[in-house]
Amino acid sequence: MKKPSDLLFSFVILLLYLCLVIFAMHNHELWGDEIHSWNIVKGSHSFQELFQNIRYEGHPPFWYCYLYCFTLFSHSLFYLKAAQLVFVAAAALVLLFFSPFSKLQKILLLGGYYFIFEYAVLARNYMPTVFFAFCIATIFDRDFRFKMVIYYFLLFALSNVHLLGLLLAVSIHTGFCFEKFTEKRSFVLHLLIGLVVFLPAVYFILPPSDSQLNFEFWKSQWTVSRFYLIVTVIVKSFIPLQEWFNQHWWNTSFILDDDSVLFRIIGVGIFVCLLSMIYYGARKSKTALVILGVNLFLTFILSLVFPLNTARYVGFVFIGFVVTAWLSFSDSGYSFNRNVIILIAILQIPPGIIALSRDSKEQFSSARSVLNMNKEIPKGAFVATDYWCLNNLSAYIDTSFYCIEMKRRISFLTWNSEMKAVIHFNYADALDTLLSGNQNQAFYFYSVQPVGQLLADGQSKDNMRLLLMGDSGISIEKSGRVYLYRVERL
Repeated sequence: MKKPSDLLFSFVILLLYLCLVIFAMHNHELWGDEIHSWNIVKGSHSFQELFQNIRYEGHPPFWYCYLYCFTLFSHSLFYLKAAQLVFVAAAALVLLFFSPFSKLQKILLLGGYYFIFEYAVLARNYMPTVFFAFCIATIFDRDFRFKMVIYYFLLFALSNVHLLGLLLAVSIHTGFCFEKFTEKRSFVLHLLIGLVVFLPAVYFILPPSDSQLNFEFWKSQWTVSRFYLIVTVIVKSFIPLQEWFNQHWWNTSFILDDDSVLFRIIGVGIFVCLLSMIYYGARKSKTALVILGVNLFLTFILSLVFPLNTARYVGFVFIGFVVTAWLSFSDSGYSFNRNVIILIAILQIPPGIIALSRDSKEQFSSARSVLNMNKEIPKGAFVATDYWCLNNLSAYIDTSFYCIEMKRRISFLTWNSEMKAVIHFNYADALDTLLSGNQNQAFYFYSVQPVGQLLADGQSKDNMRLLLMGDSGISIEKSGRVYLYRVERL
């Protein structure tokens, strides 16, 4: 039974944390991946259609089904952020009220990069993964009625949020089966149940044959340098320190982005130190070592196929570390070294401060700028867009647009065989053809490309001109800039 003072502490920290996250969410400009999911769910008119539309995403269905419920009554992007906030609050509540961590550890964890920015502010399917993992950690070593039903339900939920959530679920269940094996209690049965539970997620993650992001695509991108990614995964996960001096600081690493021999040696040295520190912290709990080992191994194998070179992906290694430390505390008293948790949590604080500060002062993306740009277009004028700018238009203007690469109106992007049209696309000739089809009447064109790239190739680039009507300016996210052109015949 927790003391009233402990409950008051948890409540106050939860309130302060949510106020900070809400403030950060208010200042944050949604970007492509966030609004892409929203565009898909609001463009689906039934759950059956939704499941068809997400088959090319490489993600299990939970996040899309969850968002779909919000789009039934509104397409406002306010509800995308509200949907995200629900799981931010839920994960923080479980951590504060049910975890065995000390008060200092809880404050440091919530103040770190992933809990204060990457998984909290960005509206993606990361925080639901954290929430379900924390719920499993809460009940892992407790005995109560219907525990196994709840455990497997949470395991199913965790595996159906994200591919990396599936890896974490497999890791946790491996630790669970390891305990059953050592206790000689139904080890094979639980192993088989786990396999059945994971099958639906595997089905949705595996891409259809006509997906452009299939195994053959990633195989064609493979190089021997991928083996260095295991160093990247560990270092960036636990020390996500960005290049704070860079305009496009997001997804950068101060330690790893310098390819010089000196920084490579430093990176490997930090990698060895982090692994040694993690092993030292978990060495007294065999279950903790099993979960950590399996999670790191699976993440490394995945990184050989799909390059895990961004903080939002490698962060699941850190979440696995937190869950493992949590379980080891519940396992046999306080077997996980407290100082290791505090030190690693402290390493997350500066990146979190940098992210919040920069995101509050600068625009993360330029998606919202299409609202003002659209006011510059005369009523009734023909409007087209390129493939990558469609996300911004569909999300904020809430209608379909003529996509120049697809040659038809669409409202969301799909990574199917049609994506072939986007690769090495000749914009100049396509714009000229569209201009001719419009009886040579001027039309308006949204793009993420500057005019020099749009008119770089093609026989028709000298037959027309592109007048810049709007430019959103530089954003933190590299591909977030938006241009509006008036295309007219010379």
